[in-house]
Amino acid sequence: MKSSFCSIEMVLGIMNHPDTHACVLRKTASTCRGSFFKQIQWAINQLSVAHLWEANMTELKWVYLPTGQEIIFRGLDDPEKLKSLKQPFGYYRYLWFEELTEFDGMEEVRNVMQTILRGGHKFQCFFSY
Repeated sequence: MKSSFCSIEMVLGIMNHPDTHACVLRKTASTCRGSFFKQIQWAINQLSVAHLWEANMTELKWVYLPTGQEIIFRGLDDPEKLKSLKQPFGYYRYLWFEELTEFDGMEEVRNVMQTILRGGHKFQCFFSY
């Protein structure tokens, strides 16, 4: 998939499903700020909903202000840190692997999916290259 499609779908999905959150991953955390964090900002601007979203550059996340839902950004430098991901409400419905070819194969991807996609009834996973 293309990053533009993934980012728009994720922003719209969060806005349409108030009990859900999203996680966007790259292989290394150092690449998060300059890549898909800005891609989500682009999607928010394209949808003309910037007044409804707030960026948190310290924690690398976008917060949907009406509900407090989050789109968080992580690197897979230390996969064990993903086990502690928890939101105060809802679940992670959306998971996006950006630059999938950087990951160490589908076993790594499957392990991450099993760690993050739990506690809900419907999930959407995006893979972009």
